[in-house]
Amino acid sequence: MALAAEIVAHTDLRYFADAAPGAAASVQQVLEVSVSHPKNPSRGFKRLPFQPQADPDAEPLVDCQRLEGVPRARPKARAALAGFEVCGVRLLRWVQGDVDRLELAVVGQATVEGKRWLQVLIDPSINRRAWVRYAPGRSGEPLMRLRRLGDWITSARRGTVPGHAARKIALRSGPSDSSEPSASQLSREGADVPVDVLGVQGDWVRIAAESDACERDAEADQCPSGWARWRSEDGEPLVLP
Repeated sequence: MALAAEIVAHTDLRYFADAAPGAAASVQQVLEVSVSHPKNPSRGFKRLPFQPQADPDAEPLVDCQRLEGVPRARPKARAALAGFEVCGVRLLRWVQGDVDRLELAVVGQATVEGKRWLQVLIDPSINRRAWVRYAPGRSGEPLMRLRRLGDWITSARRGTVPGHAARKIALRSGPSDSSEPSASQLSREGADVPVDVLGVQGDWVRIAAESDACERDAEADQCPSGWARWRSEDGEPLVLP
């Protein structure tokens, strides 16, 4: 029996930092799209048109004619900071495994003639959007999967607070603005902070900086941990899986 391929996820940690004003605040869900590659040609999309309207007959803004073999080379460490693009569409996250999964930020949806359409960001830096037809598939591994943004953020036991976002996070002893501030806060030096995700309650997530991150912060008396809002006042997600 062949062993299943290792699953490796690469998140674009600059995705929301580079987004145009208002773009991040519009994101409510994340769309995961399975794409085909030579070893499993029947388990994902080979073509995916991005339409200007929720209309299958419209001329596509972007038409990925052949998604098979979407880049198979594994990025070097931290390469995700530069962002991933497929057919000119910037990905929020790229998950590699037996089937590759491309994750896109969803900013709207509509139903046209009984069919569900999703509006996604294809270039967050200029708030460029397009529509894709939602096709989850009938059985087995879904071709598309839709998740709420909060569920996506807390989907893994580990995450990252991008360096630019750390200064927006105030760790507290409980999931409330009235809770006491935690004794130790995340470093404001600009480095990405890997964290363990310990729990979630509504708009709040409980995190703890990983020990290696604490050792790099000479000013930290103890490893920062506590509750924080996972989204800033201007709508930017602050913890990424």
